[in-house]
Amino acid sequence: MHNYTYCIYGYTISTNFKLPSLTQYRKTDNIDLNIVFNQQRLQECLDDENSRHFTFHNNTLDLWTNNDSLLMSYSIGIKALINSDNEIFVDTKNNLPPKVTQHVLLQGILGLWLLRRGEFAIHGCTIKNGDSAVIFAGVSGVGKSTIAAACYDLGYQILSDDVSLIELTPNSIPSVIPSFPIIKVTPETLNKVIQNKTSNLSPIPVIDKYEAQLGDQFHPNKLKLEAVYCLSTSDEVNKLHFEALSGGEKIFSLLSNTYRNFMIDATNTGAKHFDFCAKLASITNIYSITRPTKGFYYREVIEHTLGSFIPLD
Repeated sequence: MHNYTYCIYGYTISTNFKLPSLTQYRKTDNIDLNIVFNQQRLQECLDDENSRHFTFHNNTLDLWTNNDSLLMSYSIGIKALINSDNEIFVDTKNNLPPKVTQHVLLQGILGLWLLRRGEFAIHGCTIKNGDSAVIFAGVSGVGKSTIAAACYDLGYQILSDDVSLIELTPNSIPSVIPSFPIIKVTPETLNKVIQNKTSNLSPIPVIDKYEAQLGDQFHPNKLKLEAVYCLSTSDEVNKLHFEALSGGEKIFSLLSNTYRNFMIDATNTGAKHFDFCAKLASITNIYSITRPTKGFYYREVIEHTLGSFIPLD
């Protein structure tokens, strides 16, 4: 069996499933996580007396958890069993295209694995801005992927598309850890935003999105976090509204925009998670950006947060 080694979210991962969109990492004996595909038919659920069951995203994801294991079942035909901090078993059916499996693994499955380990990730994209990084956070559909696509089209470097992993140094300096050199683009964003690099995109079947390879625009090293911009929409505004948050507003915003925050209870990480959010809020600039529900406002957001609608040197 051939194994491939990659560096993702700062971890060295070995897997028997080739991830063609990623660059293979140097071979090493220091493996943080081993991911095994299709080596066993995973059970339908965790049915012991200590297990709990959760359903998310309009029944597209079922999750069972007990004291030792965590089982994810996606309605499109992917299951993943996390039974330790360093091993994940994945099973697929319905002849899913490898590209679909790859995206579910890199974000949904690994995102939950990070949460289970007590890591902190914001649901948002990270853009390099000068010598530091900014995060655009928000729920699905609020516009963060549109901003990432526009920044990609303009030539900005990107650290992460959807899962922005943050660490604190011993000196309490927040940094963003790069994820992997891909971003996803919706058909609507492709038609309205991408102007210069349409030839670099390829369709992702089943999930109805496109994949863009970042290439040299992927920033592979961690950067100091400069600010978090939390995006939202409202029918009550007719232009962009920017606000610097303070105190408990900052903590609540981080809690609300944690990647897979609805799974915190399932992973029993609530106390540690809150402590991290409180500490990060005390040392980080956090802003809210509210835009009208209808319309694309990515140009104005980029001009306000990154300085101008021009790629930076």
